[in-house]
Amino acid sequence: MNNKTGAIITCCLLTSFLLSAEALAENAARDFQSELVTKTTFIAFDVETTGLSPKKDRVVELGLVKFKNGRIKEKRCWLINPDRPIPVYATKVHGITDEMVADKPRFEDICSDLMAFIGDDILIAHNARFDVNFVSAEIKRMKGTLPDNEVLDSLKLFRAWFPELDSHKLSIVAKHVGSRKGTFHRALDDSIFLKNIFKNAINKQVTPLIVYDLFELNGGSIMFKDIEIVPLVASLN
Repeated sequence: MNNKTGAIITCCLLTSFLLSAEALAENAARDFQSELVTKTTFIAFDVETTGLSPKKDRVVELGLVKFKNGRIKEKRCWLINPDRPIPVYATKVHGITDEMVADKPRFEDICSDLMAFIGDDILIAHNARFDVNFVSAEIKRMKGTLPDNEVLDSLKLFRAWFPELDSHKLSIVAKHVGSRKGTFHRALDDSIFLKNIFKNAINKQVTPLIVYDLFELNGGSIMFKDIEIVPLVASLN
């Protein structure tokens, strides 16, 4: 066998390998979408912030609940030093004060733990674009790499599952399904409320849902993306 023939064979084998790898990846994605919701691990998460703009405001609390078939597997919650005073109007919403976060880690200090916790699981948040944008902005400030997890918006899901309600605020839907233990507008408790509502809705489905069904109801997935930010101008320290 001459060098030219050997090179052609090697090229064909490499092409075959790459095509096989691509096919396996596509099949894995299809298998994931076809998983039963009750067999899939999800992570409900929530952020509390200094305001409404991810460009200039900061995260002061991040809570996550990892669950499968309604059962909590793990929980995480961090109070986070935002490097700026928390406005009074924000404190009136979530109750978090400057004193509570003064000695807490900054977002960059907890980011690696956050990434390890979420892995490649599907995330869920209520009015998810708000939470996703804030996390994206924090990661951009530290020049980190955005996660590629897919995110579901529970607001859209709850509108589909509870059409009898006039409002689908988390507190209203939680009370509707009998989930009352906890404090609204705190990151971990809101994540648990979300998990409880999600479990209630899934248990009432006549036909078992697969992951694909959730993304259909959601109109696709929400992804973390690059966010324009405003440089810091104040600090707590």
